[in-house]
Amino acid sequence: MKEITKKFILPVAVLVVIALVCTFLLAVANKAFYVAPSLDSRTIRILNDLAPTGMNDDEAETEKCFIMLSDSDLAAAGGFKISNEKNGASNALKAVYYEAKGDGKGTIFMETTGQGYNPLTLVSAFVFEDGKAKIKGVAPKKMIEDSGSFKQIFDAEYFETYLAEISGKEYDMSDSEIVAVTGATTHNSVRGLNQAVSLAASAAAKLAPYADVLEEKAAEKAAKTEVNNG
Repeated sequence: MKEITKKFILPVAVLVVIALVCTFLLAVANKAFYVAPSLDSRTIRILNDLAPTGMNDDEAETEKCFIMLSDSDLAAAGGFKISNEKNGASNALKAVYYEAKGDGKGTIFMETTGQGYNPLTLVSAFVFEDGKAKIKGVAPKKMIEDSGSFKQIFDAEYFETYLAEISGKEYDMSDSEIVAVTGATTHNSVRGLNQAVSLAASAAAKLAPYADVLEEKAAEKAAKTEVNNG
């Protein structure tokens, strides 16, 4: 029995302990290096590409065209809460932005995560029409997706086909439909993309009936921001 314990049980126990320690250290590292979403220059560039303000990025930032909506801002929209919008740790809503000024005024943006070959973060833009959320565009914010010899959904050829298919519609696509429409063959990347955009669309749909409330809240917040920075 002692011999069996030495040969089989102890090595397995050691491996289990090592795995637990590695998992713990990874969790600590992720927490330590996590950067909370913010309305920084890079984010403003993405938002201004998705829903152009008619200004360059620096002007849009100076003019406070975009604002970041918090839970307190969104509470009037049926008690909406950012942290409630998730499907597990890897698929979650991280931030909500709003275009308060500019040619794309009224556009709302959802920053969401998904799990492709690696974790990825996308920003999806929506406009509200008749109480519904119509998708306007999607842009990667953070991702490392290796296509290898496969047809990568995030390559321009396939991604632009995907965007053309979804633009102006209420979002509702399956992974297999994305593959069929675009011809992309990186199934994990397609899964991560669809996770992130589907969650963004679901969150936007919940906010759509409160478009007027959100416009009012955004205007109030934008005015306060200008006063504070004036």
